[in-house]
Amino acid sequence: MNELVIMHDQQAVTTSLILAEAFEKEHSKVIRSIEQKINGAKNGLVKNMFAEATYLDTKGEQFIRSLLEDESIVPVLERPSQMMIEEDTTEYDGVWFTASEIAWKLNLNPKQYAKHIGRIANDCKLKPIFTDHNRYCRKIVDEYGRESYEYTAQGAMIIEKKIMEEMEA
Repeated sequence: MNELVIMHDQQAVTTSLILAEAFEKEHSKVIRSIEQKINGAKNGLVKNMFAEATYLDTKGEQFIRSLLEDESIVPVLERPSQMMIEEDTTEYDGVWFTASEIAWKLNLNPKQYAKHIGRIANDCKLKPIFTDHNRYCRKIVDEYGRESYEYTAQGAMIIEKKIMEEMEA
């Protein structure tokens, strides 16, 4: 795989399969991330950025890359590292905060606010997309396979500010 984004009708396009392969993620998780992005969109612009498509596999069915190559559509980018949008994966060596700890610090009931804090983190785009961590948050998995998130001091500060704004409104 050496093509991440290709030009088609003067638009840069890609597929979920190409993204999964390029970033070494399971295709089902890429699809789930895209669906969450579409379902969480508050305006039609995000929804218009995606189009559902099917592809045919090696059992005589044709894949989108083959279709584009057949029409002499040239790739714009060769490797994922050439993308202009990259997640900051700088290592953080400070204290990590859970949603319950953030709620507790604000004198809020952790059981009531933990999910709300997760929604705020989603709305503020603090959670990592293609990696397990970024400068705001990291995804952790406990010994039972349950996923949760911990926030850096900067991520926690953004969440606290949003909660305070909501309380003042």
